[in-house]
Amino acid sequence: MIRINDIKAPLDFDDDFLQSCAAKALKISKGSIKSVGLARKSVDARKKDNIHFNIAINADVHDEDGILKRVASNGKISKVKYRDFEPIESRLKKSPVIVGFGPAGIFAAYVLALSGAKPIVIERGKPIDERTRDVEAFSINRALDTESNIQFGEGGAGAFSDGKLNTGTSDSNNYYILKT
Repeated sequence: MIRINDIKAPLDFDDDFLQSCAAKALKISKGSIKSVGLARKSVDARKKDNIHFNIAINADVHDEDGILKRVASNGKISKVKYRDFEPIESRLKKSPVIVGFGPAGIFAAYVLALSGAKPIVIERGKPIDERTRDVEAFSINRALDTESNIQFGEGGAGAFSDGKLNTGTSDSNNYYILKT
């Protein structure tokens, strides 16, 4: 996968725009591109008459190594590096325990399972459908269920507020996390 950074995009851009930008930046035909995807998007509204997106594109292409050699001098283009999830079950004496099934807990359990571990997830509260009814009951008649509410249950606090799975902007796993 190849990352192309610092592309100005109109507010109404589409997948064809992404493919055209990738082909132009990589100096290849659109037919050499297997797929493209948005890696990052931010709004540049510093000039009111020129509001646009600044985007980064990930492109899966035929002959990736050859293309990367040809565009090596372009500082906006790089190879997307992925972290390989190595098998870890043989190094563990016990199953890892994850406390909380919010966005980070869900992702941690997923990655540990991919690595061969058998994570144990502990969550206080009910599954999301039942939990939603309990939260609505509290909103309507102030009936608090101390074991199933905004704070406890599947989805964590993020199911009803701003729970986040966070990485730094330069983390090489951003694409993998967003895609997953």
